[in-house]
Amino acid sequence: MNTQAFWAFSLEFYGRDGVASACMTLQDACGADVDVVLFALWCASRGTRLRVSNLDSICATVASWHLRVVQSIRQARGGLKPAPPAPFCALAAEALRQSLLAAELEAERLQHCAMEALAPPPGVDDPVEAAVDNLACFARHAGIPPDAAPFAALLKVFP
Repeated sequence: MNTQAFWAFSLEFYGRDGVASACMTLQDACGADVDVVLFALWCASRGTRLRVSNLDSICATVASWHLRVVQSIRQARGGLKPAPPAPFCALAAEALRQSLLAAELEAERLQHCAMEALAPPPGVDDPVEAAVDNLACFARHAGIPPDAAPFAALLKVFP
């Protein structure tokens, strides 16, 4: 099994217009695990509709990793913005921040690999319809209104 297909999808999709902003809104304002949002969309791109039980299983598997590793690295990286005042070296602090960004991305890639290993098989559903349903399922799971603007922004550029 190619455990990089989900990661490749996420990198490509995240680079589309409006996706980063929508994902950051879901993460910062709603507390959403963006990797799970991307998982829902990746599954949809493969014609698979998720059930709440799929999301429960995926979230239970990655929750500890996401909290202890991904979010911890993200928090440490955020502590370096803005740069610390003198006598700390701003250039060295920025280099450390960039190293933490690389570590955060690697932690997310590892989370993607774990999620992909647990993904349901490809389905036969229309990808766009599956995306609408999967995001609504995620919204219910995460306690976010399904009509939230970030979801509409993601669907606008999907598939």
